[in-house]
Order: sequence, then structure tokens, then C-alpha cells
Amino acid sequence: MARWTTARGCGLGLLIAGMLTTPTLGGVLDDRPAGGTFVFVNPGTPAALVANNIFAGSGTPVVGPATISHNIATDDPLFVNRKQLDYRLRAGSPAADACTATGMRRGFDLTPSAQYVAPAGEERRPVVRALDCGAFERRP
Repeated sequence: MARWTTARGCGLGLLIAGMLTTPTLGGVLDDRPAGGTFVFVNPGTPAALVANNIFAGSGTPVVGPATISHNIATDDPLFVNRKQLDYRLRAGSPAADACTATGMRRGFDLTPSAQYVAPAGEERRPVVRALDCGAFERRP
């Protein structure tokens, strides 16, 4: 089971419980305004793969069994407009070109192939140079 909470800055970002090899990939976890835990994996659960994410703010990135790879933890990841929930990257972001393809897991390619387009769509996710961390690939 994976569940997102909508509370801002008060506790848990993503709860992972009772899954086999759960990936948490290419996300933006924003703890505004105060800390907390971004990803919590229940003890006794197989290790989750937590890769290519942006942990924005002062929270604890991961608690529990996890394989952690190519994540960015920073107070200012240089989002286009964090207050308006626009998590695309601006020029100079530490998340640009900072991640890597995570390969296959249980027969499923975990390389991001699409990204969100408001209000309820998606588009093919381009790769410009190396893969960017987070939910969006930055376009120069």
C-alpha cells in the first residue's frame, strides 16, 4: 500500500507498507513549511527503492528499510514556482542532470517515460543531457 498525505509540513509524505520491492522514483516531496519524514517504510517490509527524487525542505528524507540512490535534498531546488506547486526546474537547479536511469525491477522499466501536463494529462518525458531528478525534465 502506498498513500500520499495532503497535510502540509506535518508528518508523513509517503507511507510504504507491505509491498515487495516498492519503487519511489522521480518524485517531488515538499515538506512546506516545516519538517517531517518524506518517505516512511514500515520496519519488516522489504527495502523500497527510493531514487531520483527531490526532497524539498528540512524533513528527514527516508526512514525504514530502503535502497537510496541519486536523490537531491535541499531547501531550494530552484522550482519555477513552489508556492503555486509548479515543480518544474529553473536553470541552475541542483536536480538538473543529477539522476540516473534505475533500470528494471521485477520486469518493469523504471526509467521515466512521461510527465504530468496540467490540468489532467501527460506528455512524453524528454531527456536533455542526463536525467533530471524529480517529476519533470528541465527544458533549456
